[in-house]
Amino acid sequence: MFALDQVPQAAQHIDRGSLTPLRVSGWLPTRRHREGLVVCFSGRTSGMQRCGRVYERILEGRRRLVCARVKTTGGDSGGPVYTRPREGAVKAVGIVMASRIFFGRGDLCYAPIQTVLDSFGAEFPTGVVRTSG
Repeated sequence: MFALDQVPQAAQHIDRGSLTPLRVSGWLPTRRHREGLVVCFSGRTSGMQRCGRVYERILEGRRRLVCARVKTTGGDSGGPVYTRPREGAVKAVGIVMASRIFFGRGDLCYAPIQTVLDSFGAEFPTGVVRTSG
């Protein structure tokens, strides 16, 4: 899950269960979720980080999903999707919505973080706390 520390100087982290948390340095706008983009996810069910390349953008009912070829066994819905870690930091990409398993190969589909934020009227914290003065 994407979590915000309860500290005066806000910092975002991805809680990866038994794996070391990753620092989130921002989020990736939906327009940048193009074919070939490498995305990663880590789930409590799978217990590990896996990465793969975006290959498809689909419309499922009223939901817009992006799918990547990522080996998955399913069960990680609601988990974070993020860019490949660089120097311990990542950008938030989305939330796992579904996995599809074909002939032993798993595909991961996620809702882009921008869609999630828009649906709740929320903003992604920047790590800077503004105070009125």
